[in-house]
Amino acid sequence: MPAGLAILLTATYLMKLLSIVATAAMFLVDGGVIAHNIPPIHHAVESLSTASLVIPAAGNIVSSTVPVLSNMDTGVLVGACLPVLLNEVKKFYSSIKL
Repeated sequence: MPAGLAILLTATYLMKLLSIVATAAMFLVDGGVIAHNIPPIHHAVESLSTASLVIPAAGNIVSSTVPVLSNMDTGVLVGACLPVLLNEVKKFYSSIKL
């Protein structure tokens, strides 16, 4: 099979995979930005990460994944709440008669 044909056959799957990975990366980055700018969340994540170091044989792995997962959770939570909030703001402004 020629290389060009192989690229064409795998391009759709590659683009689908890329879109999923990019979406997950955006949730991670946005969640990290939000979590770092809200001190209680930031300090809670740091405390949880430090506390998880005492787990025998897996402390380092758990300690390094706690911030990543909490940033992802924050990004998904904000991403889920934001459209609802924006819809309510839109309804409010459309109800005002100018």
